[in-house]
Amino acid sequence: MTTRSTETRKRLVIDLTRRSRADLAWLVETEEMNKTTVCNRAIQVYKLIIETQERGGNVMVDGERLVIL
Repeated sequence: MTTRSTETRKRLVIDLTRRSRADLAWLVETEEMNKTTVCNRAIQVYKLIIETQERGGNVMVDGERLVIL
């Protein structure tokens, strides 16, 4: 795993849909994080979901909870 002091940072410019822009703004305000932190965490969660599915695990939405088995 790379540490902050040794990793090379890269910029990414993306076009977000209206809904994604609104969701990002809501997350930034609600969680009191910046856009970069929200996007980095979202990528990490998505990777966890894909890895779980590749291992044969299940990912479900139970009400308002995401359940990773």
